[in-house]
Amino acid sequence: RSLKTTLGLLDPNFRMSNSIKTKLSAAQALSFSAIQDSAITISSDSRLKALSRRFVDFGAIEQLRPSKKFQGTLRHYQEEGVSWMNFLHEFEFGGILADEMGLGKTVQALALLQKLKSKRSKSKAEQCPALIVAPTSVIMNWHYEAKKFTPDLKVLVLHGPGRKANFGNIPEYDIVITSYALLRMDKLDLERHQFGYMVLDEAQNIKNPDAAVTKAAKGLRAYRRLALTGTPTENRPMELWSIIDFLMPGYLGSPEFFKNFIEKPILDGTAGQEVVSFLRAKTRPFILRRTKAEVEKELPPKIEAVMHVEMTNSQRRLYNQIVEEVRPRVFESVDKVGIRGASISILAALLRLRQVCNHPNSIDALKSAPGYESGKFNALKELITEALESGSKILLFAQFREMLAIIRRWLEEVGIQYSYLDGETRNRQQVVDKFNAEESQRIFLISLKAGGTGLNLAAANTVIIYDPWWNPAVESQAVDRAHRIGQKRSVMVYRMVTEESIEQKIMDLKARKSKIVDALVNENALSPRSLTRADLEQLLSPLPVDGF
Repeated sequence: RSLKTTLGLLDPNFRMSNSIKTKLSAAQALSFSAIQDSAITISSDSRLKALSRRFVDFGAIEQLRPSKKFQGTLRHYQEEGVSWMNFLHEFEFGGILADEMGLGKTVQALALLQKLKSKRSKSKAEQCPALIVAPTSVIMNWHYEAKKFTPDLKVLVLHGPGRKANFGNIPEYDIVITSYALLRMDKLDLERHQFGYMVLDEAQNIKNPDAAVTKAAKGLRAYRRLALTGTPTENRPMELWSIIDFLMPGYLGSPEFFKNFIEKPILDGTAGQEVVSFLRAKTRPFILRRTKAEVEKELPPKIEAVMHVEMTNSQRRLYNQIVEEVRPRVFESVDKVGIRGASISILAALLRLRQVCNHPNSIDALKSAPGYESGKFNALKELITEALESGSKILLFAQFREMLAIIRRWLEEVGIQYSYLDGETRNRQQVVDKFNAEESQRIFLISLKAGGTGLNLAAANTVIIYDPWWNPAVESQAVDRAHRIGQKRSVMVYRMVTEESIEQKIMDLKARKSKIVDALVNENALSPRSLTRADLEQLLSPLPVDGF
C-alpha cells in the first residue's frame, strides 16, 4: 500500500500506465528510499543513500556554531534548530520550525540567515535577499529583532503607502520584511525578484490552499523556503498539505489525491494506522518541534520580550488629530504657569494618547464609534490564541478598565473562559483560587490597581502587559504574581508597545531619564527639574503620515 500511495503522490493516474517517467525532487526520492518492503527493489545513487542515513540518524547533523556577526547567545536547543535548518538548506529541502511559542523561532531563523550570509563562498540562494512574510502585527518585531541580533544585515521593511518606491531597491538588502495582507497586493511587484529564502512566520496563514494569500506565497521565486508556526495543523490534514506544498511543491501529491486517499480516511476514522504512519513518516524529517517541557532545563526562570506593534490607519489618524488638538493647549499652559502648573493638562493629553494606542474605542467618547481598529489589540488576539494553543495559562494586565471591557467582549465572542479582577471585585480570593485550580480558566484579566500586590497566581506561565507602565517597580510586582515561589515552569513575559507612539517614547525616556518617569508617574507633582520643554516636544510629536 505504501508504494501505491507513494506512486499516487507522483501521479494520481499511475494505475493507467505501466510506467511513470517524471523528475523527482530530492525529498520525493527520499520517500522511495524509505520504503521497507522485501518485495520491492529500489536503486539509488550514493548521494541519496548517504542522505537517507543522515535522516534516519538525526545525531549525524553537523552542529553549527552561530556566526561571529550574530549578536546574541543561542541556547543549546536553538543551536540544534539552526543546525537542522542548515541541514535542510544544504540538501535544498524546505522545513517547518514548529517550536512551541516562546522558544525563539524568530531568533533561530535570523541566526540561520546570518550564518548563510557570513559564508565566504556563497551560493545563489545565499547571495539573494531573504523575504520574511509575517502578520501585520509582528512585522515591526521582526525589524527590531533583526537590528538587535543581526545588525550586520541590511533590512528593508515594505510597509505603508511609501513602500512602492522601495521595490526597485530589494536586491540591495539582505532581509526584506512584508505582511500577508500586502503580499496579496504586491504580488506582481515581488514576483519580479529572485529571493534566496522565503520565510513564512505564523505559516498557518496559508493553511487554506485556495486562499489568495496562499497562491501569492506559492507564486514567488525563492531558492529555499522555510515555515515558522507552532500550529502546522489545527483542524485537518489539508492544512499541513498546504504548508508542505509551499515548501516543496508536489511532495505530498496533488490536492485531490491527498484529500481523497489520505485526509478523507483520517477524518472519517476509516484510516488504518498505516495511513497515519505513512503521513507521519513522510513529514517527520521536515518538521522540528520542541515544547517548553522538553527544554525546560535550558530556559531561564523568566523570559522577557517586547512586542513592537504598529497602529492601524484609523488609529494613526485619530492619534495625530488628538496631538493637533492638545499640543497648542499644553504649551500655552506651560508658557503661562510652567510645567508644574500645567501638570493636569499634560497628564490629560498623555492619557488620551495612551488610550488611542490601546484602542480608540477605549476612549469614553468613542466607545461605540464604528470604523476603529487597534494594531495592538489585533496583535493581542493572535498572541492569546497562540499561547492558549500551546497550553499556557495567561495573566493579562491592563491599566484601563475600558480596555479590559473590550478584551472581555472578544473573549466571550470566541468562547474563551476567563477570570476577571479589578478594583471593584469583592471576592478576590475566590476568583484567584478558581483560576489556580480550574484548567478551564485559561486567562486572567487584571487591572493594574487591583493586581499589583497580594496575589499568588503561580498557575500561570505567561504574563502579558498590555500597556507599558512608567513605573518599573509596579510592572515588576505584576510579573511577580506568576513568577514566584511555587512556580515550577519558566514564565514568559510579553510587553506590548505601540511603535512611534507615546508608549515608545516613554520607553526610550525610561531608559535615558528615570527622573522623567518618576515625574510622569507622580500625578500630584510633576517636577520641573525632571521634565523639560524638549521632553514635552518629543512626547507630543505627531506620527509620520505614511507609517514606517
